Parts: sequence; C-alpha cells; structure tokens
Amino acid sequence: MTGPSQASSPRPLERSSLSAQLFEQLRTQILAGQYAPGDRLPPERELCESFQVNRGSVREALKRLEQTRLIRIRQGDGSVVLDFRAHAGFDLLSHLVMPGGTLNPLALRSVLEFRALIGPEIARLAALRATPEHVEHLADLVTQIKQCEDNETFQQLDFEFYKVMARASENVAFLLVLNSITDVYAESRQHFASMFAKSTDSHQIYRRVQQAIKKGQTAAAARLCRELLDGGTVALASAEKKRHKPRTRKKRDDSLN
Repeated sequence: MTGPSQASSPRPLERSSLSAQLFEQLRTQILAGQYAPGDRLPPERELCESFQVNRGSVREALKRLEQTRLIRIRQGDGSVVLDFRAHAGFDLLSHLVMPGGTLNPLALRSVLEFRALIGPEIARLAALRATPEHVEHLADLVTQIKQCEDNETFQQLDFEFYKVMARASENVAFLLVLNSITDVYAESRQHFASMFAKSTDSHQIYRRVQQAIKKGQTAAAARLCRELLDGGTVALASAEKKRHKPRTRKKRDDSLN
C-alpha cells in the first residue's frame, strides 16, 4: 500500500538541498494524512522518478523521516508510516500547527493549552531561583515593551521575556520546550498577532511579574503569569472566532419587487 489515491502530486525539486526538500514534502504529506499509520511510502525507485532526484537524496530524506519518528525503515518491509501521536517528539509541533501552510485549529489550541500550563510554573521557579542578572534583564525587557510601537517587536520581546524566566528557573526542559513553542510562533506569526495588540498599559502586567520574581514571591509570580497568558489566549480565541465566522447573506425583500 503506497497511500491514498488522492495524495497530492509531487512537485519537482530545485537542485539545492534536494534531500531536505524531499523530506519536507513527505513530512507534510504524512502530517496532512495523505499517508496513514501503517501505510508504506513508495519504493525508493518510485520516489526517485516522481521527484526527479537521485537515490542518495531519497535515502537521506527517508533517514531524516525515521529520525523524526514519522516512519520505520526495515529491510524487506519498506518505509512504514508511524502514528506521530505515539512516536514523534515535541519538535514536530511547529509543523503540525501549519501543515502545508494551512492552520490546524486543534494543534493551535494544544499549543495554547500547554503554554498556559507551563508558564505559571516557569514564573514560580524563576521567583525561587532568579539571579540579580536575570531580574535586571527582565526589567530591561519591560522597559523595551513599554517603548515599542509595533506588534512584531512586541512579540519578540514577549518571547524573550519568557526565555529569560525559563533560564532563571534553571529547568533545561522548560528551555527546550520554549524553543519549540517559539518555532510555532515563528511559523504562524500572523495568526498570533491578535495576542499582541499592544495597549498603552501592556507593560504593566510584565512589570508586576518581574517585580514578583525580584521579591521571590513564588505564588504571586505564578498567578500574575497566568493572568498574562490568559489575556493573550482570550484575545486570540476571540480573533480566530471572528475570522472564521461565516458571512450571512441579507434576506431578499420581496416587497421591493
């Protein structure tokens, strides 16, 4: 079995980084469901012909898919697609949110829920372990947030604020997770813009979080960070609801005819 008959046609690849491009196309097809768990990818020879690449590029792409835990390669059994929900790692998240350039609302919701879960704990641990250098860095970011005038800069400063808190928490797992979440933001920046609709007092909540961390107030830091995260999540949910709201046609007034 080589996948559903309605799978999209392969696009010819540019000569540079052929294996990387093939990897990305096959990854997109797997995540989009064009190959279901248990399906076999086409044989190497067929992939070479379809994508107009040599066997070395195909093997390198398949190796990367196996390292990403999207397929299993066995001698005599071909390349079998795995269920990414059972096998893949967190670094796949950024590709799940925008598979093939289309927003996946379920994956986006998952990111926001996870972000809301770990954010307060990061702030709590930061209040417990932050050094004066961390506190000073956070204060400097608050000043920059107060002075910035565009949403893109605001997003970048917000990301850095959370990364500094994560470094202050001394929890490497949080840092690695935040790296993956930052990749999600980078890939889907336009969809998160509503979370960063800056108002004149936007910096105040960041300042309060920073002050709680400075004073070692663990409970307050967690509570304020949750408040900060909830505000952005509500704004995004509202914006997404409006964006997907179906347009209603005006009823025809037959009395005018």
